[in-house]
Amino acid sequence: TSSAAGAVTLTTGDATSTGFAGVIANGLGTVAVTKQGAGVFTLSGINTYTGVTTVTAGTLVAADSAALGTSAGGTTVAAGATLSLQGGITVADALTLNGAGVLGGGALRNVIGANTVSGVVTLGSAARINSDAGTLTLASGSPLTGATFGLTFGGAGNTTVSDVIGTTTGGLTKDGAGTLTLSGANTYSGTTAVSQGVLATSGNERIADASAVTVAAGASLQIGGTEAVGSLAGAGGVALAGNVLTAGGDNSSTVFSGTITGAGASGLFKAGTGTLTLSGASAAWDGATTVGTGTLAVTNSGGLGTSAGGTTVAAGATLSLQGGITVADALTLNGTGVLGDGALRNVIGANTVSGVVTLGSAARINSDAGTLTLASGSPLTGATFGLSFGGAGNTTVSDVIGTTTGGLTK
Repeated sequence: TSSAAGAVTLTTGDATSTGFAGVIANGLGTVAVTKQGAGVFTLSGINTYTGVTTVTAGTLVAADSAALGTSAGGTTVAAGATLSLQGGITVADALTLNGAGVLGGGALRNVIGANTVSGVVTLGSAARINSDAGTLTLASGSPLTGATFGLTFGGAGNTTVSDVIGTTTGGLTKDGAGTLTLSGANTYSGTTAVSQGVLATSGNERIADASAVTVAAGASLQIGGTEAVGSLAGAGGVALAGNVLTAGGDNSSTVFSGTITGAGASGLFKAGTGTLTLSGASAAWDGATTVGTGTLAVTNSGGLGTSAGGTTVAAGATLSLQGGITVADALTLNGTGVLGDGALRNVIGANTVSGVVTLGSAARINSDAGTLTLASGSPLTGATFGLSFGGAGNTTVSDVIGTTTGGLTK
């Protein structure tokens, strides 16, 4: 430790740990504190200095809520350095973070326990925040800013972000075994990647509508309110828990091969002009599916979950089937589909619908190739509405067409 007029420098060598439990205070003028060197330096005193704190290298451990002095100065963490928190503390400093931290362990690192940051957090460049154990909370009133920079949350512990992540086109990545909970009305528009662990939302619209979301195999997205995202892809799990997820708003075409769970009011709404393909079996999903716009392609018999929820296709949208599957959902069809190719469309192969098919308005069913079968026990109802069958493929209707005065066109 060395000091000069208005400055205190904390230096630690490689593999060295040391600390100071006394008080660093302003002298004749404002004091600034700099941590340098590759080792670990712990501040555990009730410090009163008002200058800036800079972590240029190694790790600076704050083990008291006042370890970084007053909130007047703010703290900056350089790329490759780490500010770590422990002791159940609340840090009121405004933080500026850069890089992934020492050995990739986070520019900001929750070592253990429940620690809180209550100041504004700004990304000076792409950065990582880790919670090794316990819970790190970025409090309400602590927005996370830094235009265009990517932000990664990791670690085996949990992190709660209570305010807005406003990094504009900067993306959000969740890795590590812990849970990241978003409870702010986030505005970032970059991609959201759930690589490991759990990304949970608390409240409505916590992921920006423009953000494309990928959930990797073994990871989970838990929806805690009504949510709309750009597109949905990956092989992980999506838990709706009574909430509605709208996907596809960025008009892209994606494949989701993972599983969807949820009952009661749980729902999936397909938006945008692109195609969302569901190729996984969602055996524990009892919610409703709505194809609002574009195409929802199903390539697995369990892609729409159980038969409890039912699927509705809006006018101008399409539900397409392929892969030799049997769909047990009750279907409600409207309109002629995307480009007039069918509200229900058999793309290729022998596919079967075994649930009741109801016309919500005049509708078209197409079989492009192979054979579409509306099975015995799958009546086709919808009083007064006209029904058209088309396409170069074949269609077999094994049960009653009971549309009363509705006509039939082939």
